[in-house]
Amino acid sequence: MCRFISEQQFFINYFIANTVLTQPISNTFLNLIFVPGSNNWVNVNYPALPWIGITMIGLGIREVNFLKAGLIFLLIFIILRFINFGDYNHKNLSGIISYLAVIKYPPSISFIILNMGILSLLFWMISKLEESNIFRLLIVFGQSSLFFYFAHIYTFIFISKFVSHSLPLIVMYLLWLIGLLILFPVCKYYLKLKSQGSKTSIWRYF
Repeated sequence: MCRFISEQQFFINYFIANTVLTQPISNTFLNLIFVPGSNNWVNVNYPALPWIGITMIGLGIREVNFLKAGLIFLLIFIILRFINFGDYNHKNLSGIISYLAVIKYPPSISFIILNMGILSLLFWMISKLEESNIFRLLIVFGQSSLFFYFAHIYTFIFISKFVSHSLPLIVMYLLWLIGLLILFPVCKYYLKLKSQGSKTSIWRYF
């Protein structure tokens, strides 16, 4: 079922591109279900339908050769770029930045393929080095990813209240590391709570 939904997602996304993305949308239903947008009722960056297939891919993954999968995804991305297909009205492919620029809101086929390729190669690399201490730390964030996502937004908003918005890049990296140090014990505690639930608990998906 997960595989079916995720395969359909690629076609759904491009259908969206050629139907409801031709002009700005300010319809509440369309914003919630299909495309990002805002009006007097909602402000949506992540509409439900374009992301369901990606979520199903994650839920459906079992044993995968991540190295092979990553290389295949990246090869498909190169082919899509060569035939100029898979992105939303993206015709200018001159230069490396333009070549790698893919549309995330909503996720285009090229965005999905490129990120699946990069993430598959990262998973393969991490699987080879997961016994090292640094990767054990990263696994805590990975196993509480959705919680980490929401927590990091408010953590860095809080940190930003105490610093200038025109900081040197090195200071920004330092604040980023401080934020991760704050989030690590919080995510580890959440992961402990999550692991105490039953195998059918909905919290295991967060």
